[in-house]
This record gives sequence, structure tokens and C-alpha cells, in this order.
Amino acid sequence: MLALYIRVSLGSVSQAILATGVRTPATVAAAAFGRAYLACRAGLAGRGTPLARTTERSILASPPTRAVARVGVPPCAPGDPWQCCLAMPAADARLERDLAGFVQDLERALGDALVGVSVYGSAATDEWVRAQSDVNTLIVVSGVTSGVLDALAARLPAWRRRGFALPLVVDEEFLERARDAFPMELDDARRAHRTLVGPDLLVGVQIDRAQLRRQCENEARAKLLRLRALYLDAAARPAALEQLLVQSLTTFLVILRHVLHLRGDDAPYAYAHVLADGERVLGPLPAFRRVLEHRQGRSRLAPRELRAEFSRYLADAERVVAAVDALHA
Repeated sequence: MLALYIRVSLGSVSQAILATGVRTPATVAAAAFGRAYLACRAGLAGRGTPLARTTERSILASPPTRAVARVGVPPCAPGDPWQCCLAMPAADARLERDLAGFVQDLERALGDALVGVSVYGSAATDEWVRAQSDVNTLIVVSGVTSGVLDALAARLPAWRRRGFALPLVVDEEFLERARDAFPMELDDARRAHRTLVGPDLLVGVQIDRAQLRRQCENEARAKLLRLRALYLDAAARPAALEQLLVQSLTTFLVILRHVLHLRGDDAPYAYAHVLADGERVLGPLPAFRRVLEHRQGRSRLAPRELRAEFSRYLADAERVVAAVDALHA
């Protein structure tokens, strides 16, 4: 009874606040919390069910300055890493305006064909950095037709200029069918996403551990081979070598995050936390740490030391690959 009362009360408060048209920081925050709670509940009630979709669309249909509900970061309950989470909108006000405008643009372009929109990856966490990070989105439609794709193609160039990556466009059944083909990508998206409108289809995706480990090993070995090959091209050019170190680091930290997850640890999402937890398991990864601090602007890598640093960095990467090998399927 108490849970029912909370759900009804939050929905009533959210609708009442939006109906007034008064949008102060306090009212926006209160409305966002109410919508976030209902979005989370609706997503858990049933993936793509009419009840879930009707509940969210009726509550989330707000004025143009719609606030978005943060879902899935970090896990709310110990021992339940897949439970969705309630939190206030992200601190970057410009990103929030862009996301709201993106959703409105999609609604105008697709109409009833639009089922839902989610943002995932760094833009759904504190790891997102303006002018460095992409905004990754998932657009769920009732059917991926040429008409839908043409409507999106006409709208997306403007959003690409604002830092939005090309979206993933799927129908409602795709996530279930693709979970064995892309377990790493779907697991990351499930654990770090915000549903902007519609049902939360990511929260219910179930990942098979053996398939996740298999892709993790494939990715780790492929990225190690690519790192070695790209070094051959960049070794004589300090700027290119610096870029190689910085851009490849996040790839290996994602793999390390999955190593921790497959070990049964409550793996964090933020890169600094992944590295700290990884070092507790693997021992110090000093080159990874120096490159991360360089990426964050906390220190600088000296150009004349980059080749020596790469040697140490390669050794750290090989230890991450060895950790994947040590996992039991």
C-alpha cells in the first residue's frame, strides 16, 4: 500500500507541477524526480507492454523544456546490479537542452512510429566531456522501414554538428535477438543509460555470462593486435603517438570493467574507478594511470618520453588481456 501511495503521489505531483507552467529550478527538479520514478517503474513493469508505454508517455509528455529521467547509473541496491536508479538530470544544462530538443525533433519526424529514445554511454554518466565525448543514442521504432530511415536522415546532420553520434535505430525485438551477438555493448548500455521518452527497453536485457566472456576475449585480443599495429605507424610522430595512447585507453578500461564484472565484482562505470578497482585485482597499472591523468588534464606526457611510455603502456594492456584469459567461462 505504501509503495502504491508513493507511485500515485509522485505522479500527481509531477503532473500538477507541469500543469502550472511555473518552471523554477525547484519545480523542475521535483517534476523530474516524479517522472524519473514512474519511468523506472514503467520500464520494470514490462518491456514494451501497452501499460508501460501508456504510463510513461502520459506522464512524460511535458512542455518543450522536458526534463529527462536518469536510469541505471549507478545500481541502487547492493546485490542487485541490474536495478534501475533514480537520480536528478545531469549537471550539463546545455546537454540537457540538446537532449530535449533531440527528442522533440524525433517526435516531429517520426510521429507514432517512435517508441522510445535512450541516451547511453558517457553522456549518461559523469564521464561525458564536451567537445571530446560523443552523445550516443538508441532510437526504438515500431519498424525500421526506409521511410523511417529517410525521415531520420533529413534531421540528423544538425545533431551530428552538436556532437551526437549516429544513433542506433532498432525495433522492439532487436535487443532481445541481439543480446548474444553484442553482449558487451548491450551490457554497457544497460548499466549506463537514461531513458528520455518511452519504455525502458534496456533495463530488462539479460546477458549470458559465457557469451560476454567470449566477446570480451575477442575484443581484448583484437584491440591488443591493433594497438601494436598502430604503434608502427605512429612511433615516429609524437602527436600521433600521444593520440594513440589517449584514444586506446578507454577501450582497455572498458575491457577491464567487464573483467571485474565477470569476476562477480560490482564493477563501477567511471574510468578512474574502473582503474582503481582493476589495480586492486591485477596490481599497479602505472602507465594506464599516467595516460588517464593526461586525458583528464591533471598531468602531461612529455613528448620525448612517449616511446618509453608506450612500452610501459603496452605491458599494462597485455596484463588486462591475461586477466581475460584467466576468467573461466
